[in-house]
Amino acid sequence: MKIVFIISFVITCLACHKSSGVNNDPFVSVPVKVELRDLINEASGIADSEKNPGNLWVEEDSGNPPQLILLGHDGTIRKKIPLKGATNRDWEDVALSAVPGRQGSFLFIAETGDNGQLFPNYLIYRFPEPFL
Repeated sequence: MKIVFIISFVITCLACHKSSGVNNDPFVSVPVKVELRDLINEASGIADSEKNPGNLWVEEDSGNPPQLILLGHDGTIRKKIPLKGATNRDWEDVALSAVPGRQGSFLFIAETGDNGQLFPNYLIYRFPEPFL
């Protein structure tokens, strides 16, 4: 009985060893940090561009102009694009998608923010993705 206890104890101790902190999972990577201070006030949504490879579309939250920012993967602003006829009451997200039956990609901006539950309606803006 004593030998069974000792073997069980040793196996339990080996099973409880501390991890070295190294993750050998090939699907986990360390992210690259890109400093954006003073370039974007409050990014609320981000989507990878299809028509402008190597760039991201960024939209800012309420209190910012109704515009999209084309941001390089390296963190540099390529262009700011005003959206005529749109208002930025409280934008929450941007998404890129292809619409079946149509050529090209489309961007969607969600005008859905309402922390104080003050607004009677919400909007989704849809427009063709700009090619710059």
